[in-house]
Amino acid sequence: TLVVAGTETTATTLAWMMHFLTDYPAVQRTVQQEADAVLGEALLLPEFQAHERLRYIEAMAYETLRLKSVAPVLSLEPLQAVEVGGLHLPAGTAVFLLTRYGGLHAPAFANADQFQPERWLTASQEPHTGHTPQAFMPFGGGPRVCPGRHLALLEIRTVMAMLGRNFTLTTPVDAP
Repeated sequence: TLVVAGTETTATTLAWMMHFLTDYPAVQRTVQQEADAVLGEALLLPEFQAHERLRYIEAMAYETLRLKSVAPVLSLEPLQAVEVGGLHLPAGTAVFLLTRYGGLHAPAFANADQFQPERWLTASQEPHTGHTPQAFMPFGGGPRVCPGRHLALLEIRTVMAMLGRNFTLTTPVDAP
């Protein structure tokens, strides 16, 4: 289950990233410039540590996950009775959390409806600045955080770098 879930969600995130590359040519140019700088003449990452220098691509991945979360719902149930926000939840109560809401919530992110990868590079990480990373939960959080999140982000950075280095993506033009 972990392998299949990780494959599907990573592929879907990459597909949304490619969609955003075609919608935002300036973002695509920045991705291409970063990929060219890190990969040089190579078609693939030259060494494992090179992925750490793909900061803009990582920011683009976070922004894509913020707007187009591929796992927008987390389900859980308390093992013992608990009170959350004044609401009593008996043990075993099914609870469904909408993770996408936090990423689209205007108090958590300035211009929350806009695609802005730079917010992950330049914004202060304080709640009063309009950039609250704690509201961003594409991999869940706490003790049940996705165990494959680091692998997924590594795959995303690697594939996007190779795409940026070797291709320019465009939307298809309808034939007359």
